[in-house]
Amino acid sequence: LLGDNTSLDVKNIMDREVESALNRVQRLLSKKGLSHNVVYIEDSDAARAISQYAKENAIDQIIIGTRGLGSIKGLFLGSVSHKVLHLAPCPVTLVK
Repeated sequence: LLGDNTSLDVKNIMDREVESALNRVQRLLSKKGLSHNVVYIEDSDAARAISQYAKENAIDQIIIGTRGLGSIKGLFLGSVSHKVLHLAPCPVTLVK
C-alpha cells in the first residue's frame, strides 16, 4: 500500500532528477563556453510564459525537450513544446 505522502515523495524524486539533469547540462554548456539562461516559470500556460519571456528578453534561441509523443499525439495533446514552437519569437530546437 502507498501512504498519503506518495505523491509528495514522487514529486521530490522527480525534482531531484530534474535538478541533477539541469546541472549536467549547465556544466556542459559552460565548459563549451556557450551563453545560457535557466529560468523557472510557474504559470498555468507554460508555453505562453516561455514565449513571452523570450520576447521580453530578446532571447535568440529556445531549446526545449519533448516527451517523445510524436507529432500526431503532440498535436492532439497540445504539448508545451509544440505550442512554444509556434508561439516563440525566435528559433526553437526540440530535443527528444
